[in-house]
Parts: sequence; structure tokens; C-alpha cells
Amino acid sequence: MTQEHLIQELKDKFKKQISSLQSEVESELDLLQKQFTETQNADGSKELMECLQKFREGYTQANILNILLDCVGKIVPRVLFLIVKDRLLHGFAARGFERDFMEGKVKKIHWGINAYPELRESINSMSMKLYNYSDLGSISDAITELDDFSPVKSAFIPIQVRGKVAGLLYLDSGATMELPGLGMIENLAHVAGMELTMITAKLKKKPANLKYKVPAEPASQKRSVPGPDQITEKIRDEIPVQQKSEPASEPHAESEEDRVPGKPQTEMLKPPIERAGNKAIALPSADDTPEVKKAKRVARVLISDLILYNQDKVNEGRNTGNLYNLLKEDIDRSYDHYQGRVKELVPEEPNYFKEELVRCLAEGDRSLLGVLPF
Repeated sequence: MTQEHLIQELKDKFKKQISSLQSEVESELDLLQKQFTETQNADGSKELMECLQKFREGYTQANILNILLDCVGKIVPRVLFLIVKDRLLHGFAARGFERDFMEGKVKKIHWGINAYPELRESINSMSMKLYNYSDLGSISDAITELDDFSPVKSAFIPIQVRGKVAGLLYLDSGATMELPGLGMIENLAHVAGMELTMITAKLKKKPANLKYKVPAEPASQKRSVPGPDQITEKIRDEIPVQQKSEPASEPHAESEEDRVPGKPQTEMLKPPIERAGNKAIALPSADDTPEVKKAKRVARVLISDLILYNQDKVNEGRNTGNLYNLLKEDIDRSYDHYQGRVKELVPEEPNYFKEELVRCLAEGDRSLLGVLPF
């Protein structure tokens, strides 16, 4: 066989593989769209159909990723997309965080995949992983450093391109207690991965007639977009040299109402004051050590979970003044968890778990708790 024949045979084989890939991806997209067309009356199906159509019209990688973030940002309070390269996750763009984070700090994220078991497990298993904040390991500190906020729930969803994980969606519950629509988001992530596969194989072109306005790449994302090995050279060449992250600004005392992602903080908020004349209990302050800050965060999230899943008993206990008796089993279990997480970090006193019980569960009135065993 001559060299010319060998080259032609390889070209024909490549064309056949590309054609097979295109057929496979388009068939799966058509099947998904058909399924959701048949269930448009179901909750969220109409919005999902709109997102699928936008994906169909996206023709660059930046288009697809921004469409994905826009769609997911309408379902959950906060979402961040990270791109895999050299066993690191590089920040690409986000929705729902504070403006200064989305416009600048997001590009300074460089998380080591092997440094955090939660990232490694999601990427190696190619599946979604959902966590309560209190169950996270050291990545909880990295999450808090994003914009000085500790969400109750977090999830990681990998994006697959050509059978490999090219990126990761980080989602959290923001100032709420829940993380809704995870099944829908998994579908969107799957579709985004297929669309990226089509684009990296150069099988997509700009549609002649656009039904939806395809989001352009924000100016703050240009010239600094990190890309994985699986994504085109154009994006890969734009990877910035890894920069040393700036120290996170110290958190200030704020109320639950004021901890809304995207809402600017215009003044230093005063610590909450307990009713019945008891001593005020403050949220984390600028003088706290990292260990104290972590202990307070763990206590805050444990109590938030307790309230979330026992709302009827919480309301009854606040009205009758016997919160501990009604919630004894849950409070004791949460306290044991708290001690297991922080006993090596901080001394037994002050008891930040007890302070959070007063501040959050009893709404500042110690008398509503009744007698505590600790």
C-alpha cells in the first residue's frame, strides 16, 4: 500500500468516525427534546425546552457554557463553572454571587482536584455529588472564601466531552436552605457536554436564523478563559498563568436577611441582640481566628439544617418555651457532630454551638430553649 493510499484510508476512517459521532449526538438530542416536548406541562419542562433550543443555536464553546450558566442560574441561587486542566479546576464564570466575585475573583480560582476528595469523587465517578455543608472536608473553607459565605447545601456536577470530564458545575443553596432542580440540571449538563462535543469536532456552525439571542462572552471573561485538554486550542491558549489568590476579605456580622447573593453591603451591620436582656451573641468577626470562624460556620449550618427539617416542632417550641425538650434527639446528635468536627480546633468554651442555638433556633431568647445539658 502506497503512502497516498494509507493517508486516504485514514481520512476516510476519520470521516466515518465523525459522521457516526454526529449522528449519535444528534439522535440523543432529538430524543431528549421529544421527551420534554411530551411533558411540557410538568414543572420546569417549558424552561428546560427553552434551554435545549438555546443549546441548539449555540455555536461556540463560550456560547454553550454561558447558556448553561444562565439556565442553571434560574434554578439554583448560585452556580460556578470550573474547567479541568492539569489536575486543576480553573474558574470560568458564575451566576448569583457578589458582583466583584463574578467580575474578577472567579478567574483566580485554581482548585487542586487531588486536594479535595469531593472534587476527586465527582470527577472520577463522572456523577453528581450532593453534600450538606457540615459534611464537607477542607473544601468548605475554599467555598467560604469565594465570597465570605457558607451555604447549607452544595453539589458538584461533571461535564463530559468526548467521554472525559472537561469541566465541573459547582452549585449551592445560597441564602436558602434547599438546592432544587438537580435532576433538571443534570440533564442540562449532559446536553451541554454533547453540544461541546459537537463543537470541538467542528460539527456545528452558526445557525442562519436564531430564535433566541445567544449570550455573548462577557468582557470580564475575555482573554483569560482557561480550557481543558479536550477543548480547542483557541481557548486553551488563553489560559492565564496561575495567580496567587488574594486573601479573602474578613467577613462582617450580618443577619440572615442580609446574606442574599448579589445584594451589595452598604454598611457594617450590628450583631443580633438577644431578647430578655441577655448578652448579645455576634456572628463571626474580623478578630476571629480561622479555627474559630470554622467552628462558628459548622455550628451555624448544623442549626440551620435542624430548623429546616423540624419546622413544626421549632414553631411549637418557640411558642411554648421548651425547644430543647421537643428537639432533644436532633440537638444532641447535632452537638455530637459539632464536637467531632471542632474539638481539635477550638477550646470547649466559648461554646459556639450553644451560642448559635440561642441566636438562630431561639431567635436570641435563651429562655425559649429550656435547660440544656451542655
